[in-house]
Amino acid sequence: MNYTEPKPENHGFTCLHCNVLATHEPEKSSIGSKNTDLSGQPYGWVKKNQRLILKTADIECYYTICHNCKKTHIFIGNKVVYPEVLNYGNHETPCEEMPEEVKKLYDEATKVLTDSPRSSCMLLRYSLEVLLRGLIENSNPKKTRLVDYIEQFISENTWADKYKKHLHALRLIGNDAVHGTDSKNIDFFESIEDAQKDARFLFGFLNKVVEKAILEPKRERDFFEKHNLDERVPS
Repeated sequence: MNYTEPKPENHGFTCLHCNVLATHEPEKSSIGSKNTDLSGQPYGWVKKNQRLILKTADIECYYTICHNCKKTHIFIGNKVVYPEVLNYGNHETPCEEMPEEVKKLYDEATKVLTDSPRSSCMLLRYSLEVLLRGLIENSNPKKTRLVDYIEQFISENTWADKYKKHLHALRLIGNDAVHGTDSKNIDFFESIEDAQKDARFLFGFLNKVVEKAILEPKRERDFFEKHNLDERVPS
């Protein structure tokens, strides 16, 4: 998916609400302008003559409306302040075909990475569990542990054996973040920086699984469909 950074001067950019590259109509307001009468208004955002005005210091703000979803972006200068921009920092952005429920957990793990990498590890473990529950074709109702999901997923997908350690790393390090290592309750994080590095590996591992299990098959199906290969290739 092509991504165009939201900027108020861009006529089109990727909407942070609907994630679509769409046209955005800008409105500009000079805050503190002599032509703007804000007397008697409380501090904060106010609307005047279809323009969004912030009664504060002498700066410029903008709001734009997405032609696709009709939702608003708000900028102060060139910085978008609404909606919140999620900063993935030094780890990967979620795979474009990541299921929405899994992506929400992935993003939640991203938000707490700086302050609580343990929480990130736990959330990524749960993300894997949610992902595999949706991918496994014939789940056994008597086997609901993550280790069971992993083994069944590998048995149903021969390619997944190559990623066995990735899958179990998400499970085990997520467990370690809660309980410590093995039965000794040892703190496996040397420091918060070390914990952040470990969590970033797990973000990448989860993305690899989504890419192999969902994205690559979808791209292949789209290619086959484009060239009508299902009908043209002899059975």
